[in-house]
Amino acid sequence: MVATKREVIELAGAFVLREAVGRALAGPGLRPAAVAPAILPALLVTLVVSAATAQRVEPLVLADLRVSGVTVDDDSASVRQRLGTPVRVDANVLHYPDLDVVLKDGKVAILSITGPSRATRRGLQVGAAAEVAARLYRPCHADSTLVQICYNAPRFDERVVLVAVADGRVSRVDIGRIVHAP
Repeated sequence: MVATKREVIELAGAFVLREAVGRALAGPGLRPAAVAPAILPALLVTLVVSAATAQRVEPLVLADLRVSGVTVDDDSASVRQRLGTPVRVDANVLHYPDLDVVLKDGKVAILSITGPSRATRRGLQVGAAAEVAARLYRPCHADSTLVQICYNAPRFDERVVLVAVADGRVSRVDIGRIVHAP
């Protein structure tokens, strides 16, 4: 078994903490007054290192706007080249197994993951627990039916990841140019 960096740091912190407690308790009798000062530095180091190595949720990047090799703003020819012939075509929508590609002016506007065989770059799939979306992404809005992850929240950007939720599970993931300026 290979330990992660975080596991190694936590183990080292636990060892340092155990050694400090052992030193404080060594000698004649229990000296409770000596325990706290002895273990405080080790405890603080363990807490700071654990907090510093905790998993951070990164904001959306351009690579997050891609599914199965297709990126928002790709042209329809490159979509067909990557995914092949669609199962069905409706107006501006190319339907593939578990993925709908919505086109606007000949370019990909929205990638809709509709089934479990497709996933986002970060691994979010239809059928996953709704909490997974919050763990993998930094939502700018969330409620019991929708989780919205914004590409560039400080400055308006219409590109988002919208996660539809039903019965606590992801029922659909839409990636692309979805939100329009007010």
